[in-house]
Amino acid sequence: MQLYTRINSDKKAILFFAGWGMDGHPFMHMEHNGYDLYIFHDYSTITFSTCPEDEVCNPECSETCVMQQIFNNYHEIYIIGFGLGVWCASAAFDKYLIRLNRMGHFSELKFWAKIKRCIAINGTLMPISKVWGISPHSYIKTMELLPDKSVMDKFLHRMCHTKKEYDFYMTHAPQRDPRQAKEELATIYSHLFMSNSLTWDTAIIGDNDLIFKTDRQLTFWENYAGIAPGGYIPGTRKRFGLRSIKLEGSHYLFNRFSSWSEIIAL
Repeated sequence: MQLYTRINSDKKAILFFAGWGMDGHPFMHMEHNGYDLYIFHDYSTITFSTCPEDEVCNPECSETCVMQQIFNNYHEIYIIGFGLGVWCASAAFDKYLIRLNRMGHFSELKFWAKIKRCIAINGTLMPISKVWGISPHSYIKTMELLPDKSVMDKFLHRMCHTKKEYDFYMTHAPQRDPRQAKEELATIYSHLFMSNSLTWDTAIIGDNDLIFKTDRQLTFWENYAGIAPGGYIPGTRKRFGLRSIKLEGSHYLFNRFSSWSEIIAL
């Protein structure tokens, strides 16, 4: 998992997990005043970029760990996931918390208390599903046919269903290799599990999403509300309440926003 940062030296941070095959470019038009912005992308590995490849932490990890630095430096953290980035955010935090627990550092990180919002945009925690996500047949077929350029072009036209959306996206297109996009799909497919490390409180859903179909997203989030034991967010005294917000648009909704504050304010 790669990381791109835009730092203002603010006390609030946005951790954004981009969609499949993306980097920071499709989101560079959005202002982040009042927040430091961390964009995670490239899910060919479902671990944060500073984590050891063998998935075992060592005493030196605390000096380089990007997540420990983030949680130590900010008093408010907002997590936003887009598309497959919704599941990847939860999966990466699952793996990270397991590492902390193995080292006996779990209690040292006031994890949930600093997370103020978790916002899912056109994604679910069951991303490969006939009921709650992308059809397994479509997912596997796309994975098998890549890096064929025509396959990626077809995906982009489905992601940006109107010419206006497509033209906007292409002026901010990611600088990624289709072979990397294939690796991402393979990694997600082979590591898929139901993750509950993050408690998502807001689901923003495009009313014409052809990737994560709108009705499947609505079905998933309607069934998600029972995930918080006793009605509380784990590790806090905050009551859990999920809001689903339907917006006009396709899978890529970011041409409708000029700042990250607009998303957080929804």
